[in-house]
Formats: sequence, C-alpha cells, structure tokens
Amino acid sequence: TKYYPPAPESGPVSSGGPTQGVGWEFLSTGQPEQALSTFKLEAGDNPGLGVPLIGQALAYLEMEHPIDAAKFFAHALKLDPNAFAQIRLETTLRSILENRVAMISGNPTPNLENDSLDLACLHYLLGRSEAARAEAERAKGYEQNAGAVGNLILLIDAMSQPQTGSAG
Repeated sequence: TKYYPPAPESGPVSSGGPTQGVGWEFLSTGQPEQALSTFKLEAGDNPGLGVPLIGQALAYLEMEHPIDAAKFFAHALKLDPNAFAQIRLETTLRSILENRVAMISGNPTPNLENDSLDLACLHYLLGRSEAARAEAERAKGYEQNAGAVGNLILLIDAMSQPQTGSAG
C-alpha cells in the first residue's frame, strides 16, 4: 500500500453517496452532533472506508469526547489508513482543528493515552509532519494504539518525503 500526504487547503472529501460532503459541512458550521449522525450513516453504507470514521472522530473531538475520538481515529488507521491522505481541509475546518489542537495541548489533566493519538492525527491532517511524528511516538507507548500508530507513522513518513510522480 502506498501512502500519500494530504494536499494543502482544498475542499474536504467524503466517501461518496447521498451524504457526500454533508458531514464536513456540519463540522465546518459548528454542528458536530449532526456531523456525527451523518458520518455514522455514511460508515454504515461504506463499512470498508476510513473517511467517515475520521469524520466521526473529528465530530467526537468537537463534542469534547476525546476517548471516543481516539477510538475512531485508531479504527480508521487500522481499517483504511490511506483515508487520512484523502482528507482536504477547507479553511474553516482547518481553523476548527487548530483550535482543538490548542485545547488538547492546553489540557491541565491530559489523558495521554488518547490525547497523544488525537493530537498525532490532528497534526497529520493539518500537514505538520514533525508534530505528528512526536505525538505518534508518544502514542506508540500505549498498547491499544500499537497497530494504528504504526500505520500513522507510515503516513507521516510519506508526508515527509518529496513526492515523485502522480498520486493517481
């Protein structure tokens, strides 16, 4: 499997179907509960795809449920790690994720087991390979994250390398 880094600020992608883009729109407009419902439907219709799982993780983060977010990030990384490379953040959603990174990083009582995986995934989605790598290394120390973090590190390494040829 070949991994590709995310492209800078283009429109977000979805796994397709009648809800394409709707979950991302809900996230971008501060409606994480509606986004979660939409991504759950999408995941049910497309059980092998990771994009709706990533959407659920981001919705859970916005609802301040980092443990659930980490579970969905881990599930997406194990099931369909290339989905992370498919996510394109539009400006509003990028700003929302930046704020979430700041909130998690500033938490006076962190849950390192989950926060490190959440932060690693957020940094990856934001295109920050060094920060993603540092958090992934921290997350790797927790057994529940092992397989997921290994796939994330492959994605981070691919992001850090110069691209040759086309992604298609």
